[in-house]
Amino acid sequence: MPNHKLVKVGKLGESVQEYSLTNGETVADLLEMASIELENEEVQRNGQRVELDSVLENGDIVMVVPKVAGAL
Repeated sequence: MPNHKLVKVGKLGESVQEYSLTNGETVADLLEMASIELENEEVQRNGQRVELDSVLENGDIVMVVPKVAGAL
């Protein structure tokens, strides 16, 4: 039986979608599934900045947010 993981993804100010994942999908995979393209934005998982090649875990919430000006 596959190990299903439920994750949510959204863009600040837009609706959040939920996806059921099965096998090692990354943040980049999830953004592609949700048809979300980055436009001078950053990606956060559970409130922390995350790399696109990070593997998702059950219950993760991925949000695309504007980059903060002057961030280091």
